[in-house]
Amino acid sequence: MAETSEYLRPKTPGGRGFVVNQAQFDAGTRRGNAIMIGSSEQFIEKILDAHQTLGLDRFLGQIDWGGLPRAAVSDSIHRYAEEIAPAVRAVKGEI
Repeated sequence: MAETSEYLRPKTPGGRGFVVNQAQFDAGTRRGNAIMIGSSEQFIEKILDAHQTLGLDRFLGQIDWGGLPRAAVSDSIHRYAEEIAPAVRAVKGEI
């Protein structure tokens, strides 16, 4: 499997994307960063932080970014639907 950074880098000269090393990617998973990457728990924290800080009541995410393998995209969609969204809804009902 290719490194995570492979899916983010530009595929053509001047194309969209960016080069990111593992340390930058790992930093992006931390709470307080705007990029929605990380574990389910990290993702939940970031969505709830955005809700609390900015008053957001909608989340629109791009899951197939950079040509991820179909299995990874499918896994991400299922994880969002089965773990992340229900947890966010449960907490938002309490906020």
